[in-house]
Amino acid sequence: MNTSFNIIFRRGMARSLGARGLVKSQPKFGLDGTYATALFKAAIKTSSLESVSHSLSRLSSHVSNDHHYYTNVKTLPESDRIEIAKKLIKTDDSMERSIKSLIKVLATNNSLELIPKISTSYNTLL
Repeated sequence: MNTSFNIIFRRGMARSLGARGLVKSQPKFGLDGTYATALFKAAIKTSSLESVSHSLSRLSSHVSNDHHYYTNVKTLPESDRIEIAKKLIKTDDSMERSIKSLIKVLATNNSLELIPKISTSYNTLL
């Protein structure tokens, strides 16, 4: 018997908690918090919170190891920063798509050095 209640109940159960807005992230302030919150919301929509966290942690440790290199990226032209972003993406074959997009945005906005702070803020949201 397909009553309207049963249909609504099934639809409601099929949707993820994040899509229904039941999972609220605490707002993080600053540029790193803004990126972390956006990444968190994207991970909720794709049900990939943990895999994004692992990818971001690996990326953060890679950037932290060469921190002096990534802090000097600001002086490079955008085309060089994009090349650096492509190299960063190639460092991890199992990198989440949302992390790849984040790297491209950070390279374009001249903010690659924020990756460790974004990782910390993201893990706080978890």
